[in-house]
Amino acid sequence: MFAVFALISLVGAASINHHAHPLPLNLEVKIGQIFHDMDTDKNFFISTTEISLFFGVYDLDNLDGSKAVSIDLNEFKQGWDYGDSDAQKEHIFRQMDSNKNGALTEIDLITVFATADKNTNGVLDFGEFDSYMRTVIYNNV
Repeated sequence: MFAVFALISLVGAASINHHAHPLPLNLEVKIGQIFHDMDTDKNFFISTTEISLFFGVYDLDNLDGSKAVSIDLNEFKQGWDYGDSDAQKEHIFRQMDSNKNGALTEIDLITVFATADKNTNGVLDFGEFDSYMRTVIYNNV
């Protein structure tokens, strides 16, 4: 009886915290969750539009989208909610900031996408995304 209650509690807690990620995620689960969150149309591919939409909400002083996207480190740390420490978040930010200007812009997001899109078909499948995340983003975290 206790085991059943514990299982129900665990499942309930997991569903309540679906996007809060209260526990540290292993890398495989983390990358899968990030892919799922970016794939807004749920077609199992990520487009440049989906990456822009995903990161656009991080730009806290531009929530209406009236300006070009420019996400600073503090905005990134507030938005990136995948169980990473602040040091890991800073590392991820620095890896994505391709022009090293201290802000993630459309240029950076396009560069991330182009680097990850190994077969150059204009979308990222999970294999491409997983490879990019493991080798570029989480390489030395």
